[in-house]
Amino acid sequence: MTKLGVVNFGMGNISSITNVLHYYKIPYDLINYTEKNFDKHYDGYILPGVGSFKNAMDTINSSGLGKYIIQEVKEKHAPILGVCLGMQLLFDSSTEGGGARGLGLIEGDVQSFESSILRVPHVGWNQISILKKNLLTDLDNNDYYFDHSFYVSTHEDNIISTTDYLHNFPSIVNKGRIYGVQFHPEKSQLYGTKIINNFAKLCGGGNA
Repeated sequence: MTKLGVVNFGMGNISSITNVLHYYKIPYDLINYTEKNFDKHYDGYILPGVGSFKNAMDTINSSGLGKYIIQEVKEKHAPILGVCLGMQLLFDSSTEGGGARGLGLIEGDVQSFESSILRVPHVGWNQISILKKNLLTDLDNNDYYFDHSFYVSTHEDNIISTTDYLHNFPSIVNKGRIYGVQFHPEKSQLYGTKIINNFAKLCGGGNA
């Protein structure tokens, strides 16, 4: 039976994610940073996150989670879905707090919104514009809930959808079996939860 690993580094919206998995009856385990002994293989991984890129990476690296995630994704080719900050952590680096290195699973960096006109952070419902077909984007709705002050800059080949706030920024990314969504699917009602179910399907699980 397909089982997902949900990565908990102490800064994620874990309960909202696991509530969705319970709803779709998708088996999962929590991978807690406090365990510091990571050797179990899962069919796919979800990396949620809320807060500071640098603080997140400090915990991920010091706990051994970083090495574990990179090994599972790069060497064992396991699918991974990054959500909000979790998506940003998949990239090379962030300018936040003077700069920090990410997991380096997708080429690109994370930059800050800057505006004297519109509110930062970007909070609330907004549209995504789908640029290409993807296993996550078999969707009937393009309106999702965002809450972030930073955005990803990456090669256009990795961008599945964009959203307009101050400028167009990537809202869904994909490289191989690595996926990321800048919005919060777990807070985006039924259509958002379908994205998590779609990810589980491409890992071999999920429900129709």
